[in-house]
Amino acid sequence: MSHKEGRYVYGILISGEERSFGEFGVSKGEVYTINFKDISAVVGDSPLKAYEVTRENLLAHEKVIRELMKAHTILPMTFGTVAKDEKDVVGMLERMYVEFKQVLKRIENKLQIDVRVIWNKDMIYMGILRGDEEIRRLSEEVSKKPAEETYNERVELGKKVMSALDNKRGGYIKEITEALSPYIEDSEQNKLTEDRMIMNTSFLVDKSKEEEIYRTVNRLDEKYGEDVQVIAVGPLPPYNFSHIEIKKMDFETIDSARKILGLRDEATISEIEDAYTHLAFQFHPDRNPDESAREKFKKIEHAYSTLRDYCSRYVYSFKRKDVEKTIMVRK
Repeated sequence: MSHKEGRYVYGILISGEERSFGEFGVSKGEVYTINFKDISAVVGDSPLKAYEVTRENLLAHEKVIRELMKAHTILPMTFGTVAKDEKDVVGMLERMYVEFKQVLKRIENKLQIDVRVIWNKDMIYMGILRGDEEIRRLSEEVSKKPAEETYNERVELGKKVMSALDNKRGGYIKEITEALSPYIEDSEQNKLTEDRMIMNTSFLVDKSKEEEIYRTVNRLDEKYGEDVQVIAVGPLPPYNFSHIEIKKMDFETIDSARKILGLRDEATISEIEDAYTHLAFQFHPDRNPDESAREKFKKIEHAYSTLRDYCSRYVYSFKRKDVEKTIMVRK
């Protein structure tokens, strides 16, 4: 089959064999592999465009990942990753071969399960009132007097209630985490997305332990009753444990960074580091307290970081034709 368009990249897996997985996904065409040694990129033919972040597109991307993870260990790529052509994809696989293999080994036969814990603060507070005699006494005293006469008592009551709630919260999190710990390989804390949420953690789990996680979560949810709800969301691709992102490079960004560091059209990592060290020493705020030097130093720092990401460990070209065909990989 002749492939003339760009390539939408879904993920990386251990294979090294040419395979086709059918027609579906974001571009609604054939999903197949492009190979390098014993790893493969899972791709689909795609126009060279930026995909809109819609529910339909996100679900189509996720469907490919979920289908493949049933039988394979797949390192999922960020939504909307489009390479110029097959050569670009092979170049990415070659350039990041060691890093891809390391992450694939880490997540081999693993999946992600998110555990979210939501509590009913009012129910918890009522339980505290029933069980803590000092808080109950203070609460009754405050309720019997006008507000202007009980400022100190209300402050003290508030502190005691917050302390009791914090202890309760910490106790639930500790108990849930300890109950799940025999079945997890790694964990990562996520942002709490609502006021009632007290825990939102992603767990990396061996596929053989998946059902144990669900059973443990269900047991805890039943134990806590109306006070606390424990929810397991999964199985999910191990997004939180495979932090690799690839994207097309922007020539203007790279060219600006090159000029700031005073580099030629090609440079090695050693040359970039030497240029950065020289300029950073010259414009460091400790040596130049004026504001213009401070701003120059910030630009030098940013330029160095940009070119480090771009060049990795290679002699690299900053010419437009080379920059624009390059895919950058971030761990």
